[in-house]
Amino acid sequence: MKINQIFKAHPIGQGFFYSGQISSNKTKFNFVFDCGSLTDHVLKDTIDRYKNEYLKNTLDLLIISHFDADHINGISYLLEGITVKKIIAPFIGFNQRLCIALNYFSDLDYDNSDEFIDNELKGILDFTTLLSDKAVKDTEIIFINPGNEKPYFDDDEFNVEKWNENFSDFHLDINSEDLLPDEISKLNFSKKENLKKIESNKVISISGALKILDLLFYRKKVSLNSNEFYDKVYDLFLETNKEQFANKKNPTIDDIVSIIKSFRGSTKIKELFQKAADEVDIYLTITEIKNLNTTALCMLHRNRLVRRKISRESFENFNFRINTSFFLNTVIKNNEFKTGILRRSDYFPNFKYIHLSGLDTLLTADSYLKKVDEIELFMNYYEEFINDIYIFQIPHHGSRNNSSKILFAQLPKVFNFINYGVNHRFIKRWSHPHNEVINDLISTGQTNKLLAVNEYSGYQLEHNFQISRR
Repeated sequence: MKINQIFKAHPIGQGFFYSGQISSNKTKFNFVFDCGSLTDHVLKDTIDRYKNEYLKNTLDLLIISHFDADHINGISYLLEGITVKKIIAPFIGFNQRLCIALNYFSDLDYDNSDEFIDNELKGILDFTTLLSDKAVKDTEIIFINPGNEKPYFDDDEFNVEKWNENFSDFHLDINSEDLLPDEISKLNFSKKENLKKIESNKVISISGALKILDLLFYRKKVSLNSNEFYDKVYDLFLETNKEQFANKKNPTIDDIVSIIKSFRGSTKIKELFQKAADEVDIYLTITEIKNLNTTALCMLHRNRLVRRKISRESFENFNFRINTSFFLNTVIKNNEFKTGILRRSDYFPNFKYIHLSGLDTLLTADSYLKKVDEIELFMNYYEEFINDIYIFQIPHHGSRNNSSKILFAQLPKVFNFINYGVNHRFIKRWSHPHNEVINDLISTGQTNKLLAVNEYSGYQLEHNFQISRR
């Protein structure tokens, strides 16, 4: 029996587009983690190539780390003509998403078309409005609530007799619950059916006859003061603009987008944030206030195939082989070619326990992992798995506000990647990665395997598992 896994960080510039495929002799499972970019000219072309190579008419799983435009504004194009079975996203109430939209618009270049700005803001406020009826008609959306308890699971017994030509289709093992009415109301999405929830410490697995890949999510809890701040911004926004709403108590997304677009320049938005902060007694600078809007999901995908308990009796008649290939993808004039930079083949005969370090990937999206308490919670959560990580994503495109040498010093010396844009529409306002982050990586010895993921390069990690009779 053969199992193939392919994971790609696609070259799309300032944003993130990550995909995974698990395939066996007869079945496949495709997932996408985030799909967006501020580097507009490469995003659609990259999505086209991904769909042509991997998707027919169905995406099994879409994961949204958070609702910043550079992580979600490609979703509607990705799902054109595609049905998505399940979506996983953080539970972020509408009031907080309004703050994200205001913050995004305050930094936007206003020479973009009205249609472009409308779609960007609507995607943040309610991404379901941008999806076709076909894409989400029967889609189940699972929202992840934050929590600091560690994930718990048992490694199930490995039964090699299950690996045969009748291997069942891959599916997602997830024990979710229906959202409560007040939770649906707080989300305020246009889609109100098939909405589920799950705690972040519950392990989600991609399975066939056996579990193949674990997805372990982490999300920092939002403080009480932060929630009060989001609620106050929403209340002040409604009060200040109520005369312009047809329904003053429940304005439509179009009404809200129209008002946000009238805030040309960031002065009014900064004043709104500052007034809300003063009224709820959050004594922070404007920069710190704006940084409250990111509560992104982290996701570790963890290979079960190398961690299964294998009985001596059943395994003596089988070979277990893993081939791992790592490619750096470089894009030249929209044509990809692969240059192999690492190749490893490992062979394990007659082992009672199989364990191979270095097959797992930890994606952090735009998480905040700079302060000591943030890093401590994060490292404690993933403590059991941190030494098996093969690839680690430097948070938030290498922003100096999201990571530090305190984090890097505690990570194993593995491949790190920074996803950023070389040419994008915010290039005059800021440019990632920050020199301070690069210096921190150098000082902690983490630059030996540092990868650039931008509009010119990405990477592909491929594992081939094979079990065969002697």
